[in-house]
Amino acid sequence: MLKDKIQQSFRDNYLLYIILIVATVLRLWRFDALPFMHDEFSALFRTQYDSFMELIRKGVMIDSHPAGVQVFLYYWVKLFGLNEFWIKLPFTIAGIASVYLIYKIAKQWFNKEVGLLASAFFATAQFAIFQSQIARPYSAGLFFTLLFVVYWNQFVFGKEKIKITTSIGFIVSLFLATQMHIFSLAQVGLIYLTGLFFIHKSHFKTYFFAGLISLVLYAPTSPIFIMQMKDGGIGGWLGKPENDFFFQFFSYAFHYYFFYFIFFVLLIGLPFILDSVVLRKKDNIIRLIGLLWFIIPATIAYLYSIIRIPVIQFSTLYFCFPFLIIVLFSFYEEKTFSVKQNTFVIGFFLFFGTSSLIYNRQHYELMYKQGFDQIALEMKQAQNQYADSVSFFIYGSTPKMAAFYIDKEKIADVSYFSGKSNVQDFAEKVHQATTPYIGFGWTDYCDFKWEMATLSAYPYLLKQQAFPNSNFMLLSKHPVCNATFLIDTISSKDISIYTNNLYSPASLINFDSVPDCFALAASFRSKDSISNIHLIVEIRDKESDSLLLWLSSFNKDYVFAPNKSHTLVNGLRFSDQKIDSQDLKIRFYIWNREEKPYLLENITKYETSFPQIQFGLLRPL
Repeated sequence: MLKDKIQQSFRDNYLLYIILIVATVLRLWRFDALPFMHDEFSALFRTQYDSFMELIRKGVMIDSHPAGVQVFLYYWVKLFGLNEFWIKLPFTIAGIASVYLIYKIAKQWFNKEVGLLASAFFATAQFAIFQSQIARPYSAGLFFTLLFVVYWNQFVFGKEKIKITTSIGFIVSLFLATQMHIFSLAQVGLIYLTGLFFIHKSHFKTYFFAGLISLVLYAPTSPIFIMQMKDGGIGGWLGKPENDFFFQFFSYAFHYYFFYFIFFVLLIGLPFILDSVVLRKKDNIIRLIGLLWFIIPATIAYLYSIIRIPVIQFSTLYFCFPFLIIVLFSFYEEKTFSVKQNTFVIGFFLFFGTSSLIYNRQHYELMYKQGFDQIALEMKQAQNQYADSVSFFIYGSTPKMAAFYIDKEKIADVSYFSGKSNVQDFAEKVHQATTPYIGFGWTDYCDFKWEMATLSAYPYLLKQQAFPNSNFMLLSKHPVCNATFLIDTISSKDISIYTNNLYSPASLINFDSVPDCFALAASFRSKDSISNIHLIVEIRDKESDSLLLWLSSFNKDYVFAPNKSHTLVNGLRFSDQKIDSQDLKIRFYIWNREEKPYLLENITKYETSFPQIQFGLLRPL
């Protein structure tokens, strides 16, 4: 009897099982080699407090997320330690379960066919897999949001009496969704409010009190939300979204692969081509609800980011995007395809998604070679080769993050710098280094002038490796075999003359084609201590000479000692700037605001392009 039930279940649901197997394999493939990423380190190191209340005060209050994931990790790490596999596993399980919940919701709303198509998309979508492989609030937030919708459906569209288990599931999933992420909180809030307009009057009382109980459960955590809002809200570190933000998001969702997108559009349109669409009033209401659950959060987040503080990014839409996908496939009827046709369509869908994920997006190269662990491995190789002749410098969000993997590899002679460090202090320490070789790595984004500060002292490149949002350079101070000299000297008749002029003579560089990255370094010495001296870079339109961007090397409170050589650095990544013109020139000069005598020794420049993989985690490769 049991055997017959299992066989019947497989016959009825074999495509769902295949989708879940694909989702599981793609999320767990080489999982034991998956290193921590920056956001995970931020979350994990905020859990390393002696007491729970210290975690809340120093780990949660300063963050922009609710306490749920931080509290979970606080206890989870106590059980399993800082082990990548065990820390990521619960979030991966939540991601796999979300694929099933998308199927279940689509089936509740429409039919099994819609559920298979929607879940097949999310089984292979890079942004869904990515969030399932990191210990951050997104995977858990989506899981509890979708679980809440499953119970919400039983309240709003169910005709039977509400069971106590349904009420408990409703309350618990609603509360936990509010504790994962600020946008999952907003999403379930919108979903709950929607129910007030559609719920049957016989369920209204139970629905209302279930929501009230969830609100009571949330109340003790509300001071955290209020404090975070007072401290600057949930955004501020992001840039404002571009006009094509949603176009870029959908491009990313379809792996920046045009043929995958065309295949998806054909799938959506197929019911209309086959003339098999039946427009029922109830289905149209659900379609409207699903669309609003995507449009309202996405629009509010976008407008809030434009008008007030930037908060929107691709991951922001993680909690609302499944409802749009379900609606887009909602015109399929249960029997649109035969069994064989259905197997072919779902199989082809999974093939398209998986192949574009692995080859077009190079997902496993991006995910499994993160800067923190890979830079430590590069340092280990350099240390094995050059021993005491090499020293290391690393820039990252916090020293603890980089030190985690560097300590694992037992790397010696490492100097740590972070976003709170002064680039001028970094430049001075690099120039004071006595080893003939240095390794410089940066993670979690780094202003380009930090690379220039390194190259101004060690201009010969022996090796360079780029990783997502990270880079490592092995450099030599002097010419060696197989090394590439990276910087160019800009000669000037005004160099090597002491001057106390307010401005040095300006120089111009005209671009035939604008490089990805550009930087300048100016070496000088002064007879007296000096602080208010700048290397100024002006980006101008070549034709009109209009000023497009003004950059200063000024470092507040930094005092340059007398009778010593110092280096000012300035530069930019053009891809980070909102400059419309590509016909550009650069004007640069020294601004000596104290008008103290100084000797300009030399000026060097560095132009380069960055490997696509360096910023390819969310951008096209």
